[in-house]
Amino acid sequence: MNLLIIGGGTIGEAFARGLSNSEQIKNISIIEPNINRKKYLKKSLNVLISNEVRVEDQLKELVPKSDIILLSIKPQTFKQLSTDLQKHIKISPIIISVMAGINLEKICSSLKTDNVVRVMPNTPAKIGYGASIWISKKSLKIESENLINHILNSLGISIKTINEEDIDRATAISGSGPGYVFLIMEIIQKKSELIGLDRNTAKLLVEQTFLGAANLSKSSGKEFSQLRSEVTSAGGTTEAAINAMINDMDQILEKGISAALLKAKELNNDN
Repeated sequence: MNLLIIGGGTIGEAFARGLSNSEQIKNISIIEPNINRKKYLKKSLNVLISNEVRVEDQLKELVPKSDIILLSIKPQTFKQLSTDLQKHIKISPIIISVMAGINLEKICSSLKTDNVVRVMPNTPAKIGYGASIWISKKSLKIESENLINHILNSLGISIKTINEEDIDRATAISGSGPGYVFLIMEIIQKKSELIGLDRNTAKLLVEQTFLGAANLSKSSGKEFSQLRSEVTSAGGTTEAAINAMINDMDQILEKGISAALLKAKELNNDN
């Protein structure tokens, strides 16, 4: 199978790296408008990068040869791209979209095909620890479904849903979630330095704490609340900290997740 990735940013690069040793994906091509980014991808990945400068010329060269086309672009650019892309689709490739906020119906009508899969991945896919949720416009043949699972599982874990609203919900949780985690890590590191730890020590302690907590959760199979209870001794330091922050933390995270979900829905309406 020949895979074409349109958009060589973080997620596009993650797919290319994750599938670099795949037995099912024979060739990987990337279309990227930024010249410096093209040079980087050509140097660091074993993929085909078109020498053409204009995106439309890159599409003309690579789209007709592709069995799978991954749309790894900003949703705001889809309207223009879809016009150019649709002209060059000769066969009926599987279209995989990782665009936030643009629903299956809009993608299918713009590209005049119903052979479309919508996915919400996240950035830990770069190192094989991604979380992806996906849905297809139509029922897939077993071999096609296995192929989608193969592609997504090369980046971490994948979950299939039959409710497209789950994609927008997951956008606000796993899609944007790494940003929330990094923000919390950033704040804890800063507070660690304020109470006297040096920068490197603080960073290492924060990284290992989050890594250890996540791995402990996965290996134990316990609920988060149970794990929290186990580390929270009555009258201890953890209890003092949690009592001081739990109400504000609950409200802040609810506000943030709600804002992300609203934005995902707005993107669909805007595009």
